Amino acid sequence: MNFFRAMAYGRLSEIVGPDTVPLDSYVRKMGLSARVKHHMDTISDVERDALVAYANGVNTAYRETAFLSSEFWFTMTDFEEWKPEDAVAVWTILQ
Repeated sequence: MNFFRAMAYGRLSEIVGPDTVPLDSYVRKMGLSARVKHHMDTISDVERDALVAYANGVNTAYRETAFLSSEFWFTMTDFEEWKPEDAVAVWTILQ
């Protein structure tokens, strides 16, 4: 999840190093962040509630177990709170 979130926001180089700077630049030029914001501004309350519940579940699972998936161990990165819009960003980048 963290890997794809970093990819979606053009932050993959923070995890894997400078070889992915061109990809980060490309993703940022695509304007994904603006599209995610627009999507979040236009979704229904039911959709927003589902995304909030998902984000809360991810964050609660981490807080209550302090369990980090193997991607955090391999990349030596810290957990960042999951936000509802992160799910939209990941879904968008994987399309």
